Amino acid sequence: MAISQCHKKKSLYVVICLSEKIIIEHMQRYISGGKIDRKPLTQLSKIVPYNSKQIYNLWVNKLDPNLCLLSDIPIASYERDYIYEWVEQQIDANVKKISWKTLQTNMKEKFGKLRPRNDLKNIWSARKKYKKNQKNQTKRVVNCENEIDPLNFPMSDDFNSLFFQPTETEISTTTPEVENNMILDDFEWALDFSYLE
Repeated sequence: MAISQCHKKKSLYVVICLSEKIIIEHMQRYISGGKIDRKPLTQLSKIVPYNSKQIYNLWVNKLDPNLCLLSDIPIASYERDYIYEWVEQQIDANVKKISWKTLQTNMKEKFGKLRPRNDLKNIWSARKKYKKNQKNQTKRVVNCENEIDPLNFPMSDDFNSLFFQPTETEISTTTPEVENNMILDDFEWALDFSYLE
């Protein structure tokens, strides 16, 4: 059973690789031939096991040889900043649907690199998620400050610090001599290392 599944995966991988090769060759002929055919994706969908929309997404996000993929050339900080500014301008202008194609062409003109549209969307989505998480954390901190009083620990510099002090009930029921003995007993216990032997 495992052998047949492995064989199926290999054959599927071969089909995908061949399909991608066919798409690249067909699209390059289409572009270099002056774009005579009006529906190259429809014709391709008859040859490869993808519909025209899937072929288009493959082409603009992975297969176009002009693309600068993130795996090849990481995105620079100035490109990232440009994406953030451009999308925020679109949001401020109340654009209902962000045109990633327009952003892609603007970046190609400005920086000379054709980035995949999915990469542009992913960069923006990561930023959006980061801002949302920051906002939620700020709300949590504010809520915690309102709900919980800050802890004030009395600390002293000597050995008789908080850990060796008797509780308030013990202090009210004991004499000063007993208090000192209690403190010394606790202190001696803290210095007793016989349990390590």
